[in-house]
Amino acid sequence: MGLILTWPINQLFIGPIPFEINTSLPLLAVAGLLVGLGTRIGNGCTGGHGVCGVVFGLGLIVSGMANPAKVIGFLDITGTRDPTLAFVMAGALAVTAIGYPLVTKAPHPVYDKQFYIPTNNSIDNRLLGGAALFGLGWGLIGLCPGPALVALGSAGLEPVVFALALALGLWLGALKT
Repeated sequence: MGLILTWPINQLFIGPIPFEINTSLPLLAVAGLLVGLGTRIGNGCTGGHGVCGVVFGLGLIVSGMANPAKVIGFLDITGTRDPTLAFVMAGALAVTAIGYPLVTKAPHPVYDKQFYIPTNNSIDNRLLGGAALFGLGWGLIGLCPGPALVALGSAGLEPVVFALALALGLWLGALKT
């Protein structure tokens, strides 16, 4: 819910958000389905709850990553390259590299009795297949779950089509698990 609220909060306090999607609704649906399947099969996260979701969503907007055209600009190796996504990833990696060791030194999180750190660190067919499906869907149109949920706040048809297909992909992926 926090991610969806980001768009109207930003519109209210900051202003218009660039959002360019230049593709057909059927392709949006296929991409959403692939991202949803890949997320579920690869055990990915589609989080973004409450205050953390709003902060994450505002980060997506400020960095330009809520705009699919920005992501496609990075992924398109034959056109004009836009390195913004690489800088966003490097920033996230730096924050994680510093923050994760500091946070996990505590005996437990602030609002829970223990940390929930994944114990499965094997690279198996489910992870590889899920990542491939997710990447294919993401590469087709430049949307993944976080920016798609942010874009739902725009009340545009394209984010709704993508989100519904994403939900269907998540549901279908759960049938196989």
